[in-house]
Amino acid sequence: ISGSNNAICPSHCLTFTASGATSYMWLPSGANTPTITACPSSSTIYTVTGSTGSCTSTQTISVTVNPTPTVNPIANIQFCPNVITPNINLSATPNSGALSFLWTNSDTAIGLYPSSGSYYIMPSFNSSNTSSTAITSTVTVMASLNGCPSSPYYFTITIQPNPIVSVNSATICAG
Repeated sequence: ISGSNNAICPSHCLTFTASGATSYMWLPSGANTPTITACPSSSTIYTVTGSTGSCTSTQTISVTVNPTPTVNPIANIQFCPNVITPNINLSATPNSGALSFLWTNSDTAIGLYPSSGSYYIMPSFNSSNTSSTAITSTVTVMASLNGCPSSPYYFTITIQPNPIVSVNSATICAG
């Protein structure tokens, strides 16, 4: 049996081709062609029986369907300016195998440099906002487990402006 890598992500397919016989029967698909396209929703063992006259031979091949990770929720965050922020730990479920992350920050004006990273900890940074309005950056997080990518997860980091406090002029009372 020839085919490509036997590990796939959900909703992906593989093509297998059997050779060396004149007729074929694949299980569990029931196909009777030399080539099948396998799109299993869970890990599956495929069996092909090849026949030439009254002689038969059977081979099996297994397909592993790797899980798609889900990024665990991260609450939207707010900081005052000029604060050293804590690290932000990224996690996903399931948390096994070759789990990796990619994150991007939409606005480096908040002080988070670099604008992207590929590690599970977003680094601490000195929050920055010299304007009179809040600055909000959207952070996009993607996880990948054994080559299967998650859906993007979004959260925001908002840096509030420094308040400007003013005092009205004093009124002097005669007395």
